[in-house]
Amino acid sequence: MKKLLTLVTVFMMAVCASAQDEQLTIFVEKFVNNSSQKDILVRNLHEAIISGLSGTGRLIVIDAGNYVGKPLPKERRDRVKALGEKFDYFLEGTLNSVTSKHVSTKNGSYYSATSNFTLILTDPHTGIEKVRKVYSSESTGGTDEEAILESVTSASGYMKRFVEDNFKVEAVVKGLDDVDLKKNVVKTCYVSIGEDMGIAKGQIFEVFANIEVLGEPVRKKVAELKCDEVLSGTMSHCSVKSGGDLIKKYFDEGITLTVISRARKQSILSGIGL
Repeated sequence: MKKLLTLVTVFMMAVCASAQDEQLTIFVEKFVNNSSQKDILVRNLHEAIISGLSGTGRLIVIDAGNYVGKPLPKERRDRVKALGEKFDYFLEGTLNSVTSKHVSTKNGSYYSATSNFTLILTDPHTGIEKVRKVYSSESTGGTDEEAILESVTSASGYMKRFVEDNFKVEAVVKGLDDVDLKKNVVKTCYVSIGEDMGIAKGQIFEVFANIEVLGEPVRKKVAELKCDEVLSGTMSHCSVKSGGDLIKKYFDEGITLTVISRARKQSILSGIGL
């Protein structure tokens, strides 16, 4: 095995979290109830979303209900502007509807429920809406109430993909590990990001070479990685899924290889994303 180390520089991208010491902060507003259900169910949804966001380890999540500080304006435009002084993102949610039904089978019966909700992510510094996504969360239960509650609380599971899609993290290939010298191909390598930014085993990264094309700096996608092991707060070990020859080529040439997190496919997600 051939091991190389290099000094690294971390680059920034729009709507991306850099691999630095401080995490992005997000203020989660009190959710709105547009359904026929009681407000307590909306609070359950609000808590589930906060739990899911916090669980990714990628964000510092502030609940509007627990916010301590200077009183915020009531008008949304002024409120968002005021939040921009302290937070990186502003999240709003609405419970649109909840439906349930009784299902009978040969082996018995159960209740099935679907909660439909919308999440809106805004940049409070500009007031520009970044994401508007509608989700349908389905669950079952022994009673109608159990199924409905579960359909709301299980919404936390959608937040991993939400964060991976909208809060990508960026680092660099820090060093090569397992190199096939005969084929001149990299099999495994190290990247300069770890548990401090919520990276976990299985995380997928796209690799870009920072090169010049016709005299202009560009990022050219050259490979893909998969995290095998998180070694520390700022380092992970990855296997090379594709492009091992290009990683070796550009790394040896001293060209910075930027890695950007990419969400894995998740079939349970549904909804409309803008």
